[in-house]
Amino acid sequence: MLTSTAPTSSVQRLISRLQSDIASGAMASGAVSGTESELCAYYGVSPTIFRQAARLLEAADVAAMRRGHRGGLVVHGYSLDGAAKSIATYLELTGAGVADLLPPSSHIQAWAVRMAADRMTLAAADGLRRGMADIAAADSGFARGVAFVALSQRLVVAAGNPIISLAHRVALHFYFDVTPFETAPPENFHKAAVKLSAIVEAVIAGDLINAGARIDAWTAYHVRVLADPARANLEAPLLQGGSGRTLSEQLARRMLKEIRLGAWPAGHRLGSEPELMGRYDVSRATFRQSVRLLEQYGAVQCRRGPGGGLFTTAPSPEHVHQLAVTALAQGGADRGDLQEASRILAGLAFDLGLARDPVSLPAQLGHARAAMERDPAGAFAIVTDALIGAADSRFLAFLLQLAARVERDLGRAAPSGPAAGLALDEVIHSLRKSDTARARRALMAFVADFGLTGAAGPAAS
Repeated sequence: MLTSTAPTSSVQRLISRLQSDIASGAMASGAVSGTESELCAYYGVSPTIFRQAARLLEAADVAAMRRGHRGGLVVHGYSLDGAAKSIATYLELTGAGVADLLPPSSHIQAWAVRMAADRMTLAAADGLRRGMADIAAADSGFARGVAFVALSQRLVVAAGNPIISLAHRVALHFYFDVTPFETAPPENFHKAAVKLSAIVEAVIAGDLINAGARIDAWTAYHVRVLADPARANLEAPLLQGGSGRTLSEQLARRMLKEIRLGAWPAGHRLGSEPELMGRYDVSRATFRQSVRLLEQYGAVQCRRGPGGGLFTTAPSPEHVHQLAVTALAQGGADRGDLQEASRILAGLAFDLGLARDPVSLPAQLGHARAAMERDPAGAFAIVTDALIGAADSRFLAFLLQLAARVERDLGRAAPSGPAAGLALDEVIHSLRKSDTARARRALMAFVADFGLTGAAGPAAS
């Protein structure tokens, strides 16, 4: 019989409170925040609830319980990379595929490279050069893959926007099958490494034209590679040797793939602990650690009693959003980052919606215009929902909803009024006149003036 229990609403509430205290600095990283009994008393929960929450935080490498004398809960903190893994897994389990992520992520990467070339510093340039040296010095396929992904991340970090960096990391984890327990090098590694190095050199030089041309060529190359039907299901063989991952992580990855390929609904029984240990030929300790990892990523839950066992479950968007918001807060995301990212994301949704169905986009925005009359305060959220529907991308929808969540947590509502309606009227009118360039500029002005940050700004071309 399985000994762990499904995360309850009480556990999730405690996790949210702990996440909030960690993000605010009330629980300092690296220090013992309190013993189990002290923290149970402080948060007003039972030891059972606390232990389940601590176990899930430990599985996410956010915190850990130190045993023995002077032991207690030790906070590690949140990272953009950890949040990206959770988001990638959430998208995977909710049915997103390569075709869903590829168009927006390619555009996000192209934006980031141009931003990095414009904002390059000596420190960032040194970091990129070290990243290229790490690839050259790698002595195995796994090490090269890790160094390659790390250099790609450094490149986007140099753009200076944590929200865009998070979006890029999500795509990397999804494409290169590191979601969330394995890493595999990309195909045609040498060719890809040469192309990436050329992009990095252009960015280091601050050559926006060259960097832009190279990233556009890189994007076209990856559209061909990743859109290949033979790769579309991301089913690269599980790495058995030299993967740098523990047996429990490899087992979790294998089980996650089977859950996704089985397309089982929430509540499907996978088996009892003895049955699954026998099926995968692993020890109890390895199996239970795998289950903890899968619980953290919202893929399974355990039930006690007759008929109990391991069951599939629906991922919690609330939990994944909160993890991302906390990581962004600790990563220093501010209102300027939010405004920049929201304009990029809204522009991408507009472009994708226009490409999918140029006739229905103005109609959807027209419905949004009518809804704004009934709810003027929700102007931006209403327009965002219309863009999400037009783009039809789970990845882009998650990012836009995350941006809205970050703004809500910052505690400032966007302004509204007749001007918002007039700005949207300009978008709709221009689309109906087939002047898509003017429509896009009008949308960017709408986002800048009435969007997430509520701060006026120049229209983007």
